[in-house]
Amino acid sequence: SATERRFFTFEQKRPFVTLAVIAVNAIVFLLLDQLRGRSHDQQNLIQFGAYSYHLIIEVGEYWRLITHTFLHIGIPHLLLNMILLFFIGQLLEGLYGKSRYIILYFVSAMGSGVASLLFVKEAIGAGASGAIFGLMGVMVAFGLRYKDQIPRRKANLFGLSILPFIGVDVLLGFIPQLHINIAAHLGGLITGFIGGLILTPAIYTHLERETKPILTFALAL
Repeated sequence: SATERRFFTFEQKRPFVTLAVIAVNAIVFLLLDQLRGRSHDQQNLIQFGAYSYHLIIEVGEYWRLITHTFLHIGIPHLLLNMILLFFIGQLLEGLYGKSRYIILYFVSAMGSGVASLLFVKEAIGAGASGAIFGLMGVMVAFGLRYKDQIPRRKANLFGLSILPFIGVDVLLGFIPQLHINIAAHLGGLITGFIGGLILTPAIYTHLERETKPILTFALAL
């Protein structure tokens, strides 16, 4: 059908932004780690921009709400997040377009950081998982908003169908040994979901358009 052809045309666009974000994460990790395991050193993480409640609230280093998402603690942490980002990002970047995708990614990253401020006061934080959970939230919103316009063989990637996967990830956060920041994940998830409800994907801009106030608000965030 015409709807399916349009969907797959947008889906298969080259994910330049996603690849650029992955490249930046990899470069920052190499600079931080220097191939000698220094990414586990808290002082190094702080110097490179890790999340720290004290430095954000008491010192005013608000940029850490974004920079923490480019840091990873160990190669497994980096690889897991970048693999997830590649598969989710290449799909959403094509459907939403580069500018909207960038907005959704960074607003989700900030949402995860702000949620951490409410619950994580002592530990430092690093990782792109909050932003990635935001992209999952976008996928839920996309599926609910356009459930009648998604090809059947792709329907299980969007909407409520992916909630079990999200639920498993959230439950893993209750295992202390994994040191997972549940607040960051849920903060990113909720922020991304809201963003997905507000911003119109590039694939459907011929059907509806955001108002100027909404676009201005999104860009300001």
